[in-house]
Amino acid sequence: MSREVEFAPSRPIAGHFNCALSPYIAEPLAIAMSERNRELWLIASWQSAKTLALELAMLWLMVNDGQSAIWNAPTNERAKEFSSTRLSELMDDCAPMRGLLAGDRFSDAKMLKRFVHSSLIIQGVDAIGNVQSKSAGYIFNDEPWLWEPGRIGELRARVTKYARWLIFNATTAGEVYAAVKGRIDENGEMQTVGPDETTQAWEASDQREWHLRCPACRGFFAPTWDDMDLGGNGSKNKEGRFSGDLSRNDSGEFVLAKVRKNLRLICPLCQAAHAPSRVTTEALNDGAHYRVLKPENEGGIIAWHYNAICHYDWLKLAEEWIRAHKALRLGNVGPLKMFVQRRLAETWVPGKFIHSVAELSTGGYKLGEKWPEALHTFLTVDVQKDCFYAVARQWGSGISRQLAVERLLTVDDVEKMRIKWEIPSNWVGIDAGWNMDLVLVYCARFGYAALNGVKRRAFYHAEDNQHRIYSPVRWHNAYLGTKADVGQRVPEFLFSTQAVNDRLDTLRGMTDPTPIWTVAEDCPELYKKHMDACRKREKRNAQGMPYFEWEQIGSRPDHWRDAELMQVVMASMAGLVGAEAAPNDAEEADRAKRE
Repeated sequence: MSREVEFAPSRPIAGHFNCALSPYIAEPLAIAMSERNRELWLIASWQSAKTLALELAMLWLMVNDGQSAIWNAPTNERAKEFSSTRLSELMDDCAPMRGLLAGDRFSDAKMLKRFVHSSLIIQGVDAIGNVQSKSAGYIFNDEPWLWEPGRIGELRARVTKYARWLIFNATTAGEVYAAVKGRIDENGEMQTVGPDETTQAWEASDQREWHLRCPACRGFFAPTWDDMDLGGNGSKNKEGRFSGDLSRNDSGEFVLAKVRKNLRLICPLCQAAHAPSRVTTEALNDGAHYRVLKPENEGGIIAWHYNAICHYDWLKLAEEWIRAHKALRLGNVGPLKMFVQRRLAETWVPGKFIHSVAELSTGGYKLGEKWPEALHTFLTVDVQKDCFYAVARQWGSGISRQLAVERLLTVDDVEKMRIKWEIPSNWVGIDAGWNMDLVLVYCARFGYAALNGVKRRAFYHAEDNQHRIYSPVRWHNAYLGTKADVGQRVPEFLFSTQAVNDRLDTLRGMTDPTPIWTVAEDCPELYKKHMDACRKREKRNAQGMPYFEWEQIGSRPDHWRDAELMQVVMASMAGLVGAEAAPNDAEEADRAKRE
């Protein structure tokens, strides 16, 4: 490969291929060239040459083994893009591969490459017909973590008739409790499939982990984010959280300028502190190698794993982690999940990276205390047959305080509570799940918004092409078909009960350096019982695979918790929590420059 593959100047690294620049792909390439009738997985971080390893293995096998192959991308569009850019450049970079083209007008099509002795199909797996209709001896799968569940299983059946076969997958990490999905099988019956097949493959493999060599003690260790010290105190992080105080400001938050100065990788063997630099990364990779973690699984799937600490700028990683941590304090799990899966290349397990807090965090204030820094105050009401459970909560920038907790008998009492705390009518959300028609009348009378929790996970908003935990507005006429019909419209918003429960749990769990979602010191004991009336429970699908779902514990009352869920919905709509509150890249850059 070093002799025959020469990258064009347009590539990130021009010139002849040099495996020394990415030593962690040497063993996967060697195995791909020597082994047959095996399934291989390279699970690694972004921008780490994992797709390059897949491409190079494909080049060598197509040139030297002369057997038809299929390249699978997540979608047909991605497949076409890959064929017209990276694959075309790669074939131009490799003279033996280029020389094998058949030479007719069909030999270099976008989705098919015909050679004198074989062919290469490039396709997306989003169309199930692509997966089920074509067979080949060599199958190369790009980013299976993005695929629909069940696709890997389908492709395993595409190589069985070949005496020599190989399936090679290159991907970032998956999710252990992925959403259970359904599909209609050939018999017209619903079959549930999932969760993530990348995770299943890693668990069934021999698990070969890349071990760096410490320049100080010459020992070998597999780097984790827990070994990264952002605080400059020379000790490891605990429970995946930041350690040390030297990089924090007076509020306990990390300051990027200080992190850049104090960041160190701590060797878990000798406690040597390694400063971030290209020279340090090269020294750690000098003599590094893979170690098999599950030798009892040898003989089956071979899987390799390494993360961004082995090759990427540690300072940029720290900045991404800090931004993810700030987003998490706003109830937005997305950036942290992306960091774990794509930078650390670790399976996303919510309970591992987000620590739930059983006890409610008190904020050192009493019910009824106005908070001058509040940006919005919402009143949310859970409707029952004989009463209303109401919560008034104040929301600021990255913090929330409880204002009032009431059990009310009439809707007029709700309006009295709104007036008392000077809350605008359109900042009142009332539950429409119990009696929709009656609640719409309440909303029409006082100008409230109707909220309705459903099982759906997200809602599409066409105006900005985004998915959110609440729906676009749905307008209703509360008096339609009656004499009182005056054309008055009432807004209703659906929201995902599962996603909002997740966001509330995330907000409650953010206690470092200070709690961001708190209750008053004198809040009722019954309110606390309502807040603990639900739990996230592991369930199993028809195939016995696990997934998590929020559910009520027995018949415990949870009415004030429902009101708090609606608080999270309204705060999300106002852009105070969740992805809606995340600053854009320009704001982050300006803040980093000031710090």
